[in-house]
Amino acid sequence: MSQESLEQFVNEEFLRQGSTQDRLKATNSLDNFIELMVSLGNVNYSFTADEVKTFLQKKIDDNKKKIQDKTDLKKAEIEAKNVPIEAKIEAKEAAQKIAEQEKKQIDDDWENVVAHWDRQTVESGIAYLRNDPVLPIYP
Repeated sequence: MSQESLEQFVNEEFLRQGSTQDRLKATNSLDNFIELMVSLGNVNYSFTADEVKTFLQKKIDDNKKKIQDKTDLKKAEIEAKNVPIEAKIEAKEAAQKIAEQEKKQIDDDWENVVAHWDRQTVESGIAYLRNDPVLPIYP
């Protein structure tokens, strides 16, 4: 029930109101970010700090899966073409390298969110909540 409440908060309050995002951006640690999110949410919603952490990690995992899916699709497209085997191998290795770099970037982003809470990582965290690899302009 409270996981649904958290998703409702994100969709109704967080994504629609730049002021909520601004308040969260002003935090100076992941713990403060989560604490404020719970505090803001408990006005009309009910969820815990652990649920916020789990929710953020799920968003990151979802992004990793999207990257892997894109990589798999590119591999399939390359393999479907009638090209010499050397080119297929080279393209497959390039796609794997890109996927590894993107996965490492996501892992690094999460570590930065936890270890070095600053404006840039706050925006990365908010981008994950928005399910966006790049932070768009507020609605």
